[in-house]
Amino acid sequence: MSKMTLDKLARMIQKGFLDIDKKFLDVDSKFLGIDDKFLSIENRLATIDAKLIDVDHKLAGMAQQKDLLALTERVDRLEKRVEYGFGMVAQEFKDIQSQLKKVDIRDANILDLQLRMDEVEKKLETP
Repeated sequence: MSKMTLDKLARMIQKGFLDIDKKFLDVDSKFLGIDDKFLSIENRLATIDAKLIDVDHKLAGMAQQKDLLALTERVDRLEKRVEYGFGMVAQEFKDIQSQLKKVDIRDANILDLQLRMDEVEKKLETP
């Protein structure tokens, strides 16, 4: 009877470890998704920076007021797009923070499971 209980307990612990492994894989995949989002944001910001630098060079080379006014209007439009882009970046950061909070909760659950498993192992070791 006692051996059967120990076997069941061993299977439960083994299943717990498998579940923890699956959770770690889920967390890893979420971090990969977050890395991709950061890379996408960095690429978009680099593109915007390149466009702003290009506009600045064109402004410096223009001598006529009409061309200068047209370029100024383009810069205004780009600035509005940049502001919109930063709004989107801020939202993506909020989304990432939310995902990280979920990961923290999962980590706390995993830690709780590990502590409980440690207690069970101690009980099993005690005669």
